[in-house]
Amino acid sequence: MRKDRKLSTRISAHVLGALAISLGVSQPCSPTTVVAITDVRHHRIILAADSLVRHRYAPPENRCKIHVVTSDCTFAMVGMYRHKSPAFDLSELGESACRSGGDLKQRADSFLATAFPKVVEIVKAMKTSDPDSLQRYAGKPIIEVLFAGQQEQRPAVFMRGVILENAVPRPEAISIPSERIDVFAGVNGHIRAYLRSHPDWENEGDVSVALRLINLEAAAHPDLVGPPISIGAVDSSGEFHWIERGKCAAQP
Repeated sequence: MRKDRKLSTRISAHVLGALAISLGVSQPCSPTTVVAITDVRHHRIILAADSLVRHRYAPPENRCKIHVVTSDCTFAMVGMYRHKSPAFDLSELGESACRSGGDLKQRADSFLATAFPKVVEIVKAMKTSDPDSLQRYAGKPIIEVLFAGQQEQRPAVFMRGVILENAVPRPEAISIPSERIDVFAGVNGHIRAYLRSHPDWENEGDVSVALRLINLEAAAHPDLVGPPISIGAVDSSGEFHWIERGKCAAQP
């Protein structure tokens, strides 16, 4: 362990189900892996995601999952991307939140305030229209979005989402104010096992370990997580800089 890391906060989000599932006819579901790791040495946060998107009735595709919206607000998303009726678009909600003003926490809270009632309506509709698919989300997140930028003059991450508990949607709000941030969202069972068996994993280097962790899930679940991996860094001003764009070539 690096001696300059005085405080460590490690958040492993709920693991998404091993089955490809989707809410709404012909809509993509996203058993994604996203990691956010603090690079203390360089005063930045490393943000990385895979690019595989599964569809219920269509071939899989590769898509960018890291969205750079403003100079101080970037987000990555996990879970249900879209739903036809009731209408829902996770990327639009994330972008709107980044543009809503206020500090990073306020933007993340704005996202949850808007997204939560929409997910509640979707769950209500699915209890009648598609209860089997809904059951596969039991105890797991329906959506999770990581907002990365600056808070209190240092890089920060806030995760907001909705979890299905006992068939009832519950809001999820995780704020990580420590100087050490390790967030593993989406499919992360093999990541957590690796960290337990390699207590010195941080010594591998933050970019290298982010790639290694996502590749672990891609190797274990090639039907859920897949390359290319997109990776970048959020600096102390909250600005995002690409390291490897992957499928995010069109992002600024």
